[in-house]
Amino acid sequence: MFISILTPSYNRVHTLKKLYDSLENQSNKGFEWIIVDDGSTDDTRSYIMEVINKASFTVRYIYINNGGKHSAINEGVKVIGNALTFIVDSDDYLTRDAVDVIFKIWQEYKSNSSIASFWFLQSDPNGNLVGEKFPIDNSISTYTDIMINSGIKGDKKSVYVTEVRKKFPFPIFLEEKFIGESTVHKRIGDKYNSVFVNKVIYISEYLSDGLTSAGTNMRIKNPLGGMTNSKEFLSNNVIFKIRIKKLILFIMYGFFAKKDYKKIILNSGSPILAIICTPVSYLLFKKWGKLK
Repeated sequence: MFISILTPSYNRVHTLKKLYDSLENQSNKGFEWIIVDDGSTDDTRSYIMEVINKASFTVRYIYINNGGKHSAINEGVKVIGNALTFIVDSDDYLTRDAVDVIFKIWQEYKSNSSIASFWFLQSDPNGNLVGEKFPIDNSISTYTDIMINSGIKGDKKSVYVTEVRKKFPFPIFLEEKFIGESTVHKRIGDKYNSVFVNKVIYISEYLSDGLTSAGTNMRIKNPLGGMTNSKEFLSNNVIFKIRIKKLILFIMYGFFAKKDYKKIILNSGSPILAIICTPVSYLLFKKWGKLK
């Protein structure tokens, strides 16, 4: 095995079956599947026990008390011993050649210690590309330059060097159960390069009850995570218009977190600009507050 496929799951037994089928159909079986059950109350445990007994690959099951996707990922990454870590959501699945594609790219770049992740394309179940292709296929660059500053549209999927991923766990805030995954992507991307590959390996199904659809309501209920995520993108390697957007969100989340306004401004790193952005942040705070 060279890669661990890590799936955080909460009450998703009805979608895990499609993901399992896609793993059974992989042309390269050099992987293990780790399911971190984030306190599910459905039949996830019994289903995975069945899978363990019949799967043609190694399956590991971890149960934790409900703490959110980011918490489940932290727990899963801790136990991974393979070279690569691939986080696959419980309501999505893989193309038949996904593991083999990753293996070949890994063989090409594994001796390059400056590379921490490999980014691939994803499509919907009908084969339509989600967003846009990368500007240059099989290119080496940084997460910030390609995924943030280039303006490329659409979700992409990352595969991480496990040794690096272990060094960058998600921050945990008591009573909060969500933080944007880009928090960790940005932190790793500031220290390592990535390889960007124009190959679809991941099929996304955006469910009406999934995290993606929860959107605004999920974020305002987890304001400390929102502040942390936003602040990651206030650095000088991020283009100005993105920094402004994130600064507005940083201040707004501070309001939801009931932080002292002066401390919000000082912690922004750009006090004068933060003061200028405050009216927009306050209007957004009032608008989003109606959704709570």
